Amino acid sequence: MFPSPAALTIATYRLTHRRILDLAEKLIRRATTTQPDNARLWNDQGLILNLRGNDGEADRGFRYAIRLARDFAEPYHHLAALRAKQDRLDDAV
Repeated sequence: MFPSPAALTIATYRLTHRRILDLAEKLIRRATTTQPDNARLWNDQGLILNLRGNDGEADRGFRYAIRLARDFAEPYHHLAALRAKQDRLDDAV
């Protein structure tokens, strides 16, 4: 049986905080593959990819999370911060 989304999220955050980002990325990619309709997992994937410097895929993860749950505020925040970091201020708002 596959772990719950909450268990995967907690494990992913712990790995991220330890800077084991390669393993965190593998876990979150597996999670989004098995649960493609989970907006929180897509948001978390965007966060991990952003930490790894993969801005393009992070952007896609945040946008997919928004598509799945338009009332979920976190991916909007993270997407705006990413675009501001890229000096794309018109796209950040």
